Amino acid sequence: MCCDKGIHEKVDYLKDELHVDAVCIGPMNPTPNFNYGYNIMDYNHICADHYGSMEDFEKLRVALHKKGICVLFVICTIDLQTNDD
Repeated sequence: MCCDKGIHEKVDYLKDELHVDAVCIGPMNPTPNFNYGYNIMDYNHICADHYGSMEDFEKLRVALHKKGICVLFVICTIDLQTNDD
């Protein structure tokens, strides 16, 4: 899970021990899971079954930003990596 408590618990470790300045998060959108999740079905939601809720993500984002860690996203290009389902 991208937004689970495990990552929240490691934010201090990421910054203080590993000196991480940014994290890159892959696609979290609903997908039929072909192509490792890069064929997005819905760009407006997070797949809660696998990655937690939008509220979970927001808590993670705030925790990372408080430590000075930037959050980057892998953005799928609409013309090449979308799903027709």
